[in-house]
Amino acid sequence: MGFVFSRLRGLFVSKPKCRILMMGLYGAGKTTVFYKLRLGELVTTNPNIGFIVETVDCQTIALTM
Repeated sequence: MGFVFSRLRGLFVSKPKCRILMMGLYGAGKTTVFYKLRLGELVTTNPNIGFIVETVDCQTIALTM
């Protein structure tokens, strides 16, 4: 019976949320790390101006980077 309740609770309880601020020099790999977490593969990136703010769902946590 406990198994059923734990499965039902998992449907309604959201993942813990965490905010991450990545700072560093140009060409340090910040965008590469972001896309590796988001897509799970390495992507060729171009230098960007400004910033990217998106939520990445990892296994047990939602990261806003």
